[in-house]
Amino acid sequence: MKTRTVAVITVLMLFAAVQAASQQTTQQIVEAFINRGSLFASQGDYDTAIIDFTDAIRLDPSFPTAYNSRGLAYAHSGDLVRAINDYNHAIRLNPDFVAAYYNRGLAFMETDDHDRAIIDFTHMIRLEPNLTAAYINRGHIHFRKRDYDLAIADYQAALRIEPNNAAARRWLDETRRWVDENRRWLEENPRQRGF
Repeated sequence: MKTRTVAVITVLMLFAAVQAASQQTTQQIVEAFINRGSLFASQGDYDTAIIDFTDAIRLDPSFPTAYNSRGLAYAHSGDLVRAINDYNHAIRLNPDFVAAYYNRGLAFMETDDHDRAIIDFTHMIRLEPNLTAAYINRGHIHFRKRDYDLAIADYQAALRIEPNNAAARRWLDETRRWVDENRRWLEENPRQRGF
């Protein structure tokens, strides 16, 4: 009886070791697909990158980085619908995935879905309050929506975090200049100012 128990335990331990090795190997293959896909994407070969990211997802459908990376490749290929779907999936898998919110926010900007882009950049700021890019991009959207005071506030917030940020400085100056040059028109059309 004791010999049988030892044999069963040994078999169970071997099975567990094989399972662990298999999972480790699978994770290494997933990471290899992600790395190779990222290399292809960096070289502008988005179709091949998408294939590698898709292979990574097939091996590990719970890996949010694979969805985010494939979303980026789709976005660079011009397929924003698939890109947004992948960012959505990455965020469902990891609700604190800042990069996926950023990328989805940019995709929403490109599709003129300003309200959803603002939601994503605002969520990013809640997760990582010192990301100047989130403030700058949200400022751009506020400007497009003619919410000039909010745009200025976002550019100023970016400059409080990073005082030498040239993009934030340029956009703040341009927005202020635009508002100053159009002050009379804005006073005559207050609804156009975002009040």
